[in-house]
Amino acid sequence: MEAHGFSLREHGFYIINFAVLLYLLVRYGRSPLKKALNDRADRIEKRMVEAGRQMDAAAKELETAQARAASLERDRAEMAARLQEEARRLSDSIAQRAEREQEKIRKSGQQALENEKLRIEKAVQSEIAAAALAKAEEKLKTQWRSLNQPELAREFVAGLEKAAAPEGK
Repeated sequence: MEAHGFSLREHGFYIINFAVLLYLLVRYGRSPLKKALNDRADRIEKRMVEAGRQMDAAAKELETAQARAASLERDRAEMAARLQEEARRLSDSIAQRAEREQEKIRKSGQQALENEKLRIEKAVQSEIAAAALAKAEEKLKTQWRSLNQPELAREFVAGLEKAAAPEGK
């Protein structure tokens, strides 16, 4: 017959079996189980302490890295400022050098112009003098032809004779 429900005869063996198992577990398994649980709790606690130390170390490293990053940013800003100042000084120096060179070139150009002016003036004076000499020579030749040469020669010779004659006669 099939009964639905609890039957001591049918389920009593299971209950006794379970009770024996509990007794054996409590009697012989309590210490090893307690030791295993305590060991596990100790390992977990050690891991948590180690994790805390690692977390503290990571926090310190993060703080150090942030400080280094801030320091690098300051250094970068200082370096940029120094480079800008150096660039300004170089620019000023180059501009001053260019102005000096410009002045040298201007003076050199003025000197070259002055020298060329003097050279041209001398050349013009030489040409004018040569032209004047040529004109004077031509004029003298024209006048010489128109003069009475034999008469002039006699006057010249007479002047020489007078000059050669002793002064008391």
